[in-house]
Amino acid sequence: MAKRYFEFVEGTSNKFWEIWKDGNEVFTRYGKIGADGQTTMKDQGSPEAAQKLYDKLVREKTGKGYEEKGGGGDADDAGDDDGDEAEAKPAKKAAGGAGHVARWKAIAGKTGKDLVAAIEKEWAFMCETPACKPVLAHLLTKVKSAAIEDDHLAVRFDDQYDGETVVKCSPPATEKVDAYPKSWQRFMKYYDGMEVDSNLDVPTFFNGTSGSGAFEQEYIEEVEPELYEKAQEKEIEFEVPIDLGQDWVVANPFKKNKLGEPALYFFSHEGGGFEEPYPLDLPITGVFLRLMTQHITDKDFFVKIESEDSDEDEDSEDEAGEGGEGGARRFEFSEGSSNKFWEIRVEGESHTVRFGKIGTDGQTKTKDFESAAAARSDADKLIAEKTKKGYEEV
Repeated sequence: MAKRYFEFVEGTSNKFWEIWKDGNEVFTRYGKIGADGQTTMKDQGSPEAAQKLYDKLVREKTGKGYEEKGGGGDADDAGDDDGDEAEAKPAKKAAGGAGHVARWKAIAGKTGKDLVAAIEKEWAFMCETPACKPVLAHLLTKVKSAAIEDDHLAVRFDDQYDGETVVKCSPPATEKVDAYPKSWQRFMKYYDGMEVDSNLDVPTFFNGTSGSGAFEQEYIEEVEPELYEKAQEKEIEFEVPIDLGQDWVVANPFKKNKLGEPALYFFSHEGGGFEEPYPLDLPITGVFLRLMTQHITDKDFFVKIESEDSDEDEDSEDEAGEGGEGGARRFEFSEGSSNKFWEIRVEGESHTVRFGKIGTDGQTKTKDFESAAAARSDADKLIAEKTKKGYEEV
């Protein structure tokens, strides 16, 4: 089936979206206009179901203001548009130079300790703080092989699912990246995108200059209307540097980290708004390294380590309310391909939320309040939201 190509140009948004179908599979490619973008595929099990999804996605995009710009060519093509607008463009010089090709050739085919040492050197740019080094060391205990595939460095790992996860590293950015925060620039000049794909769920991406084609600014409006209105007044957008499966990591332009860059927040596709930011001392490389390591090994390096004298006494356990072990209340949601848990525990003037795929440790976030009553009230609100969405307490 021929590709259909759409664009959305408004304010600071300058995005494209492309779709095509092949049998049971629906493909989409998206990103900033002028960039290669990212490609996703969904297998719907039958041509009829694929057509239904195809039509639904087209309706959603046109409903959000995307305009069709003519056919994108055959599905066998590499994404070049047909028509007068599709002119050949000269290749751009990569911002990071051509040195990546020589580096990758030196890595490809290595095994054992030589492979570990080579990837450790290649990914040293992600260890901008000393605390990142043990994260990378833990991740590399699972590395299997490396090769150059389709102009990407593909690094394979044994993963927590008893399968294989492939990390695909893109070549350096081919356009100027000066408008991005400094740590983002360093990432893009090394890799203009990374994909972490276990073939069991939607992959995790560092989006690079392509941006996120799956995120809409209106998602912010639904859960953080005041922030959204403030951004509209200042004519700025919430950048999304990381697609985290079906969720996202969103940069809040109104909150700075210790590097003076927009603070990064987890943002769920189910809503809920911003909770606590990722550690404010970490650049984006450190955040992505931890997310990648958790995806592959299930070890959460974001977890706050409690001191030995912080154990709860019996009274504080009683205050935590009824529920699972240690006063936690656990909820699960299983429908279609979703198989997730969400857990909350109130401890005095704070509550801790743990969430993720059933069977994994998940991610943990703690939020502090002015009083125990405020913590409990917020917990009750979150529980009501989850049950409304179909989560069941177990």
